[in-house]
Amino acid sequence: MRDPWLDWPPALRRAGLALLALALDEDLGEAGDLTARYFDPGPARQRGRFVAREAGVLAGLPLALFVFRATAARLGLAPRLPADGAVALACPVFQVLESAPEGLRFAAGETLARIEGSALVLHAGERTALNFLQRLSAVASRTAAAVAASCGPAVLDTRKTTPGYRRLEKYAVRLGGGQNHRLGLDDALMVKDNHKAALGGLAAVLARLEALPPALPLFVEVDSLEELRLLLEHPARGRIQRVLLDNFPPAAVAAAVALRQTLGGGPAFEISGGLKPADLADPHYAGVEAASLGSLTHSAGALDLALEIDGLP
Repeated sequence: MRDPWLDWPPALRRAGLALLALALDEDLGEAGDLTARYFDPGPARQRGRFVAREAGVLAGLPLALFVFRATAARLGLAPRLPADGAVALACPVFQVLESAPEGLRFAAGETLARIEGSALVLHAGERTALNFLQRLSAVASRTAAAVAASCGPAVLDTRKTTPGYRRLEKYAVRLGGGQNHRLGLDDALMVKDNHKAALGGLAAVLARLEALPPALPLFVEVDSLEELRLLLEHPARGRIQRVLLDNFPPAAVAAAVALRQTLGGGPAFEISGGLKPADLADPHYAGVEAASLGSLTHSAGALDLALEIDGLP
């Protein structure tokens, strides 16, 4: 079968390779797998399968499977990997027999992939592979729960990601049906509390709108209905793509939607601030366009998945 790793875009593969190198350094260290050294099964091959112990959304399986190729190369049992990971090399000590598609909604008990390879490689790569797969599938699953609960707002992620995992976690959010906010500080303007405080308030921020480059997306955070009115009544409000209603109680969100309608419209609204997936069912949020949840990533945890070794092929 075609290697799932090759279906990932280059930017995602580069992000995965960088983390994979660190993960194998952590797990194999300088001496490698000591247990395997003293309990070496020799050339024996085994088959295994990734199994779901709870329901969820699949994310990160191509990387999890590629872990075993990288592990084989690190142990000297396969050719070294190309620097960009763009080419899948023939790996005589590891083979993917079957793999489920990314984004699959699966039930507890389902098999997500079947693999075969050297016992040394399967044992040494197991934990690293599961760490990636459990984490990314948890992000996708949490996002799917938020999307299912939402009474209308699109579900967005934030920059509250695990250091080094941003591209991967934002990819998992997309698989769960969510949308990506900024990838980093360099792709949009977002004026928040600290910026307003440094400039002396929202009025000083609004005074700078007309001088901004028109191609850059602009998001501005407000903390009260008074600030929102000031923004919506400003003649340059059309320069703003989205207004962040930060930490607004549900009733205040509904009041903000009503105010926008009263004033003849305005930028899209995004609610933010400590939201959990179930919160998005609140009917007060029906009139806003988006909701950003840091909890999609910072509170995702790990989905309960396992690698079960079935024995000799």
